[in-house]
Amino acid sequence: DASTREVKHDIEPINFDQVLADIQRTQPIRYIHNDPLDLGWRRYGLIAEDVPDFLATPGRKGIGAIHVASFALAGVKALHSATESLTERIGRLEGEKVVLIARVEKLEAQVAT
Repeated sequence: DASTREVKHDIEPINFDQVLADIQRTQPIRYIHNDPLDLGWRRYGLIAEDVPDFLATPGRKGIGAIHVASFALAGVKALHSATESLTERIGRLEGEKVVLIARVEKLEAQVAT
């Protein structure tokens, strides 16, 4: 499939909060395919009728593999962004903790004298 900008329109960035919400409502399952030639192997997958519209093929009989891969990549990026934000916040809080401990120690020393 062609995937250049010239074959696409209305291109917009992905809202990571929406991606995470879509991931939460997408339920991966384990199943055994009904085809006897499939040898009864248990697989992981999705149910076309249960996924968000953008993952299903027209008629909701299948799942678009490239759409699932893009969705998963967007999810990884969303989680990476959230992790970076939390890491920055933890760093700030650790810095504030050091300042507060120093203040408490100073106050304790004043009270002890």
